Amino acid sequence: NQSWRNKDLSEKIAALISKNDTNISIINSGVNGNRILDIKNRAMDVLFLNRILPTDFILVVWDSDASDVDESELSEDEVLNLRHNFAINLKDVIYMLQKYTSYIAIGGPVILGEGESCPHRLKKLETIEYYKAVTQNITLSNGIDYMDLRKAFLSAIPNTWQSCEGLLTSDGEHPNEKGTQLEASILAEQINKWFKFKDRSISPIHR
Repeated sequence: NQSWRNKDLSEKIAALISKNDTNISIINSGVNGNRILDIKNRAMDVLFLNRILPTDFILVVWDSDASDVDESELSEDEVLNLRHNFAINLKDVIYMLQKYTSYIAIGGPVILGEGESCPHRLKKLETIEYYKAVTQNITLSNGIDYMDLRKAFLSAIPNTWQSCEGLLTSDGEHPNEKGTQLEASILAEQINKWFKFKDRSISPIHR
């Protein structure tokens, strides 16, 4: 997202990707706090109304659906409805992206300061793991690469769950400089994999 939390993510990715394609441009056009419905509406606006030209690849990472609503304050029916709509909207986003892009990778949620030691313990572990499982299952079932950023962060974060140290900012939610570098390395690895096996003849854009 384009905010103070970005910490030059685009530049970090660009520095790590292969240089064998001189037409590579990394564009970070996300919006901080976007949930899946926001992303769906933006995709419709940008793709269906042809405000931008189709691109070769797109990476989508988000946490907001798992972090911005406290399910403990909702009724059981409200939680079920919220989660049901998340799955529907995610499938709609994937459908739109597959029509207009050659390669897609999705990741999220990552890590949200749910550890006991974090002063801003945001959500129950079950909520985060639920949204990750749904995102991963829907992504893979549609033949899209899933980037397991959460696994990478959990592997790198201190065992003491001092999530406000090392990889995240003081809110225990957003990656700091080191965390952004880790995120960039995973995204760059995905892009490099696409370049290695890329066959433009099968691209819906280059047919």
